[in-house]
Amino acid sequence: MNLSQNWPKKWLDKRGIVHTAILFTVFLLVFYGSVCACRKEYKEIIHWLWLQEEESYNKWIKMSRTDPNYLYMLQSSTNNLLKYAYYCKDYYILHELITLYAKALMTLDETEEYLLRV
Repeated sequence: MNLSQNWPKKWLDKRGIVHTAILFTVFLLVFYGSVCACRKEYKEIIHWLWLQEEESYNKWIKMSRTDPNYLYMLQSSTNNLLKYAYYCKDYYILHELITLYAKALMTLDETEEYLLRV
């Protein structure tokens, strides 16, 4: 399946729409048909969407060194993807997420001081 030919051009050009597509697609697959979600066609779409967003997630990790809110954004943006990968035993996505989370772990500093932001 060549997704670049099947997807509208406007979806390929706008990062925000691709990101929304990941969240929406994975949400639907996980919560409205976990058996159906594991079909090969969906897996291909999810892998393609992952490749579109992977760079953004890595940027968030780099930016989290100065602003930890990016780690929360990363977690909330990949939560449904992690559920999908677990339910469907998609080991490629699981490996990619574990690698991403390991990079995020390296940005954290251990401290005895806490800062409360209101």
